[in-house]
Amino acid sequence: MIASRSRPHRWSSRLFRPGVVVLGLVMGASLAGAGSTLRAAGPSILKKLTLEELMQVEVVSVSRHAEKLSEAASGIQVITGEEIRRAGAATLPQALRLASNLHAHQLSTSYWNIGARGTNTTGGTSNKLLVMIDGRTVYSPLVTGTYWDQRDVFLPDIDRIEVISGPGGSTWGANAVNGVINILTKSAAETQGGLIYMGAGLEERALAGLRYGGTLGSSGHYRVYAKHLDYDGRIRPNGDDAQNRWVFSQTGFRTDSRLFDRSDLTLSGDFYHGWIEQRTSARGEFNGGDLQARWTLPVSPDSKVIAQAFYDSARRGAPTTFADRLDMVDIDVQHETLLGGGRQRLVWGVGHRVSDDEVRNLPTQAFIPAKFIHRLSTAFVHDEFDLVPGRLRLALGIKYEHNNYSGSDHQPSARLAWLIAPQQTIWTAVSRAVRTPSRVDRDLYIPPQPPFVAAGGARFGSETLHAYELGWRGRLFAGTSVSLTGYVHDYEGLRTLEQPVPLSFRNGLDGRTYGAEFSFRHQVSERANWSLGYILLKKDFELKPWSRDLNGGKVEAADPEHQAHLRVSCDLPGNWEFDGGLRYVSPLPTLAARVQTNVPAYTELDARIGWVSERGWEISVIGTSLLDKAHAETGPANNRREIERSVHARITWRF
Repeated sequence: MIASRSRPHRWSSRLFRPGVVVLGLVMGASLAGAGSTLRAAGPSILKKLTLEELMQVEVVSVSRHAEKLSEAASGIQVITGEEIRRAGAATLPQALRLASNLHAHQLSTSYWNIGARGTNTTGGTSNKLLVMIDGRTVYSPLVTGTYWDQRDVFLPDIDRIEVISGPGGSTWGANAVNGVINILTKSAAETQGGLIYMGAGLEERALAGLRYGGTLGSSGHYRVYAKHLDYDGRIRPNGDDAQNRWVFSQTGFRTDSRLFDRSDLTLSGDFYHGWIEQRTSARGEFNGGDLQARWTLPVSPDSKVIAQAFYDSARRGAPTTFADRLDMVDIDVQHETLLGGGRQRLVWGVGHRVSDDEVRNLPTQAFIPAKFIHRLSTAFVHDEFDLVPGRLRLALGIKYEHNNYSGSDHQPSARLAWLIAPQQTIWTAVSRAVRTPSRVDRDLYIPPQPPFVAAGGARFGSETLHAYELGWRGRLFAGTSVSLTGYVHDYEGLRTLEQPVPLSFRNGLDGRTYGAEFSFRHQVSERANWSLGYILLKKDFELKPWSRDLNGGKVEAADPEHQAHLRVSCDLPGNWEFDGGLRYVSPLPTLAARVQTNVPAYTELDARIGWVSERGWEISVIGTSLLDKAHAETGPANNRREIERSVHARITWRF
């Protein structure tokens, strides 16, 4: 076990410095909004939303149709594209840190563990969070998680990110157990003209990107983009270089066209290549791409059909060692219609996905069979009723799925929203969701030939969640919004590694998590706002009587009990901008060699100061993890990296 780096004056630094930072951030927002003397700056060329406008933003991830954020019966938050720009985020995981209802922990330069409401595994991917880009799922069926180092977007093209904490299985299917992230990009019509940015700094060796958009005839638009980043490696607790430098390049396109039948057609594609430095072997490389088409056909004023298809190809591995090839084809069709004079909205659809996966095995472990074709068939119905028009709405939904591993699963839900006043909603929900087996769960053998130490999980089935939620979202007074959600999650059959040898994966763990999610936002003026977010998470797990789990039921517990966020954004005179974010994370349990320890609690500050010209120029200086020279966020003690303080400069030109 590697001891954590000693920090002199621990208590004074943990209490005094964050307190000073909090006071400074809140005072800065208040001063920026007080009086006309700070209103000298010219109008911004970039889109901003007032608090009232944000509450009226329409979201689609809760029920697969557009509804106002203020009325959604779910623990949902929205990250806008403007908030991402103001935060100075350079990668998608950095942008997701703006959602206070997520746990986002960085293990190394490119490796993140992002989840919601717990049950994250130590040093692994979050296997109960569904991630989509424009409705295209990007999780890997090999591990039922998301490789964040090879899933990125051109951040200036993001319209919003809808982040749901809580189950979405009845709408989106398996693996939408504890949450859903849907990254929605702008239409090509909204990204006309050009944009170029470049940046460099202490840890960010190089950042660069360009995009250009134009017209296609009289009824279409297009854009093309390319981006590149080069991040220095992190360090180990003793100060040694962890040798995990990350280099990534991506290019892509999108077109949006209005067809002769008044339907809309969107075509998009992305192509990427990257590599990660490794200490013990040749560098790991990955590459791939995707093509997607979405057709929206209005059938009548009250009815429309949306058909979507995508192809995704991904390659990952290192020379002479592990390698994985995945090709995925997905087709999804849904129909939405209004009935009963608009008092009932029915959305239903079907889908089919084929994933062709092939692994080049290691001398020490193997997936047997090495090549596997996974098929997933789905059908869903979502029906909403206005029990009291404009006041009380009931939504019932169910999704049926069939896959090669666990057979058939059903995921029902019931949601009730009571609009007690304009922009005041009380909601409650009862849901069932499942996490279906992945190849890691079923097909992993160690070593590749008998006698096996670990021999797959032929008896491992779906993990099941029953969730109960109660929430309130609304305004306390003008310029202030509040959201409060309480929940209880009952899990059945979580994954365990059962003895005796050969070890095998089984569903030997039951448990309960419960907690609360709170967010508060206050708009001081048109030029300043601040927000506060807090998560409380409690856990109680118990092995089944027959279980002899090698890890004592402690793997599904890599989550902090407390997490808090404070963010401030204000416009200063002379077209200057200031943004700051302070976050606190309590100790995070971790497991190494079957011994549970804690990653120490930490408090960190991110900040940006920028100048925006009305002629399209923007110059920013962004600092991340400013309160400590380095700190750890997650990972077992024997394989832990520390995130270093970093400052980088960036220049952007819009034309």
